[in-house]
Amino acid sequence: MGDRKRNYSQAEQDELKARFQPVAARYRLLGWLAFAAAAPICLWLIAVTVFSVRGGAWLLVACGVSLIGFTVIALFTPKLICPGCEKQTDRGQGNFCPECGAETLGPGDWLRHPHCRTCDKTMRRGKNRHYTIRYCTHCGLLLDEKGV
Repeated sequence: MGDRKRNYSQAEQDELKARFQPVAARYRLLGWLAFAAAAPICLWLIAVTVFSVRGGAWLLVACGVSLIGFTVIALFTPKLICPGCEKQTDRGQGNFCPECGAETLGPGDWLRHPHCRTCDKTMRRGKNRHYTIRYCTHCGLLLDEKGV
């Protein structure tokens, strides 16, 4: 399943965490931009369904532009790759909890999601992730204090 805990020195941990910070900052920024790009689509749907706005060609154009913007943002969103073990942190599950970093992440199966026995967090995935990545799930390295 996952790798064993790597013994990084404090200096290595600090350097690897510093290398991950620009990726985390860009990921957060593009997440907010994606949210802003989706807003015109939501406004158009509300205007048409709730308020029965007829026509509204300008709303349809805004919806199309926002859909294109959303797609472009999705293409430029960086992959969350651990600088320590070089594995993608939001794909595949190792032994370490991405929330608390403990090596108590129970494996999931087709009926259950992976679950951390230390922080009691379930690693549910659907259209989006329902947990925050602070630690690498494969090597246990602290990547970002705020989480992405």
